[in-house]
Amino acid sequence: MNYFVKIVFISVVLIQTRISAQWNLVENLPVSEYSTVYEFNDTLYAGTGNRLYISADSGNTWNPSAVIKEEVDFISTILKVDNTIFVGTYAHGVFKSTNNGVSWTTFNNGLTGIIDIEELVQRGDSIYAGTIGSSIYAARIDGNAWSPFNNNIPMNIAGNVFALYNFNGRLITGSGANANIYYNDAGSTNWTEVPFTKFSSLGTSMNSIISKGSILYGTGSQGIYSSTDGGLTWLQFDPGFSFVENGSLQIYYNTVIAMIARISGTYYYSSSNNLTQWNLFEYQPGVFTYNFAILNNKIFASRFDGLYYTDI
Repeated sequence: MNYFVKIVFISVVLIQTRISAQWNLVENLPVSEYSTVYEFNDTLYAGTGNRLYISADSGNTWNPSAVIKEEVDFISTILKVDNTIFVGTYAHGVFKSTNNGVSWTTFNNGLTGIIDIEELVQRGDSIYAGTIGSSIYAARIDGNAWSPFNNNIPMNIAGNVFALYNFNGRLITGSGANANIYYNDAGSTNWTEVPFTKFSSLGTSMNSIISKGSILYGTGSQGIYSSTDGGLTWLQFDPGFSFVENGSLQIYYNTVIAMIARISGTYYYSSSNNLTQWNLFEYQPGVFTYNFAILNNKIFASRFDGLYYTDI
């Protein structure tokens, strides 16, 4: 091996080691598949199997919740509203706890079909559930039953809801495999369709939405998106991949951080001022990430092989 090749080889090894060393397995937690992590009021909630682990000290110590239900094996989303924790699962619907996970009650009355919950959001005194196969449902936070909330969303086309977000009272959803977005304004029971050809031809629509000020950001099957008009039109940042399987977004001070995950690895991008300029600042080869949360200058990532963190 000549000198130049040897130096390049050593540099590549050091870079790969540095990338791996930046991420640490969260201690005091069982090593398992963590399907979601969520931050609310400086408290972290990590979902794995059929229970949550809760940390009120930035991830240093964790307390397990009670088992949600023995049959549950995938927690897809977590929502905290006041003193109530709502948990969405695959195949078993929604559960809630009013005592920080000491006990759980089933919250499925009115849900029909295969109860795969993809997203839970709050608007006013109601919560909304985006489902896989059964579109959108609504329920009062203090209620005990769900009702369909999908007027003008064709079930056979957009019954799979991959993203649901409350943007200043406007609910925005990425639904179906025909690359359409729908929105619903407070006070209305109808949804309005926004055709979005930038998702075609691979199809799958937005899988995560967040806002910073008056700007919406989203991750989808073909990159990262931004909108300055409430979701009516979108700009696209194409990272050059053929397909993105998953994505998640968080706000860190004045910066938007986007995670996009493929089977081959996870990429983290940041953007501060430019709607279409995103900077790759982290790549994890061979790692698939479900989502991430940020607390006290740390990124916590829920991954197939555990819950990990890194300093920003």
